Amino acid sequence: MLPTGFSIWNVITPALVAALITLFYNTRAEKKRAERDFISKSFDTARDDVRRAVEAGVAYFPEKADERTGALEATLWMGERDVRNSVSALIEFSAADCPSRDLLQSRLDDFVDALTGGSFQSVDASADLDQARKVAATGARLRASISTARQTQLRIAITADPFSKIAAKVGDYMTENLGPERPRDSTRGSSTPP
Repeated sequence: MLPTGFSIWNVITPALVAALITLFYNTRAEKKRAERDFISKSFDTARDDVRRAVEAGVAYFPEKADERTGALEATLWMGERDVRNSVSALIEFSAADCPSRDLLQSRLDDFVDALTGGSFQSVDASADLDQARKVAATGARLRASISTARQTQLRIAITADPFSKIAAKVGDYMTENLGPERPRDSTRGSSTPP
């Protein structure tokens, strides 16, 4: 026999509310996870583009003009275009208040100048090892700036999420007020006193 005043809705309503909250939270969490994955993948792609462009520049500049093939030059141009496109997209995608945004633009400009400067497309060029070193150095600085911008952008994305803020506050509250979990007494299944 059921107690007086009991209704099946007393059980179903809280369960339904809990299910809807869980569905909403999981959908939101998946969306944020996808955003973080997109940010990471975009920055990884830009770093790979820079690496390939550095390899093209380091292969191109140590050659004399008559040994520089059209394929080497085309690879360098393609690398420069890929870097310009991927890093420019990162700069545009970055939050306006992102402190690494201006540095990223400056490093991109320096790298492109190194790739297309020196004896690039010169018909009487000799091996230009200094330019190859400059390409490698500016490429390394650009890759480092991309990594820094990535960390900053991920930090901004995480702290801008209201659910992350709520979860952090709940976690802080539980840690401060409930303390660490006590070990269980294996013989009785209850918590041992402190």
